[in-house]
Amino acid sequence: MAYTYTTINGERVQTNVAKAFEQLRAAFKKQFGLNLIVSSGTRTREEQARLYDGWINRRPGFNLAAPPGQSNHEESGPSGPRALDLRDSGRDDGVTVIGTVRSNWLARNAPAYGFTPAGHFFNPREAWHYEYTGSLDSAPAPAPAGGGSTATPAGEYNPFGIAFCAGLQKIARLYGGNTAIDQKWGAQSAKGFAQFLRQNWGYKGNDVLGPVMWAAIARWLRARWGYQGNDVPGPVMRAALQRAETANYHAL
Repeated sequence: MAYTYTTINGERVQTNVAKAFEQLRAAFKKQFGLNLIVSSGTRTREEQARLYDGWINRRPGFNLAAPPGQSNHEESGPSGPRALDLRDSGRDDGVTVIGTVRSNWLARNAPAYGFTPAGHFFNPREAWHYEYTGSLDSAPAPAPAGGGSTATPAGEYNPFGIAFCAGLQKIARLYGGNTAIDQKWGAQSAKGFAQFLRQNWGYKGNDVLGPVMWAAIARWLRARWGYQGNDVPGPVMRAALQRAETANYHAL
């Protein structure tokens, strides 16, 4: 797919991601009187390779970085160029440290603007890493061959950091969630999907996606969808979750 880009704070950002981010930035400024800043946007393969090399060799100043081809900062990443690293204009750590007032606000409110705090579930955790969950197309995509799940239209939200969620909605509906199969992940989708995990994969918790629910999702993906990894969501786990979503969309 050929993407279109704009520039925010000197960083290249896909245009749909940029539009959603500007709305989030306006809300952040209204709340705190501070600017939300993009410190890293879309990267080339070479840039990702340099960051990964610095991370695995523990060079000073390098943080967690996925291998080339596995980062959603990359245009050719698993879900396209949808990841942003963020900071703010405050004098303290702000959104770059989990547990601060501004970080907590951003993690809680970003989903309303189409972003998931994906880095909060990395190991080690990255407070600054957010991923857009809407479509990267300029218009809603047509249904793929075979009648599969279509891309989530821009601005509509699912919390998993994957492009599609209609297959997960079908699971949710089987387990008591009164949800439409419409790519809009709401309270009824969350209710049914959590119940699916409770009844089948040992989940004990509420309907909100968090570390305990991710652990149950990981158990499901290991048992049924070939996932090999820990309980922390990352590119490999999300790829397995997308496979499960697509298969269930076709089967249910």
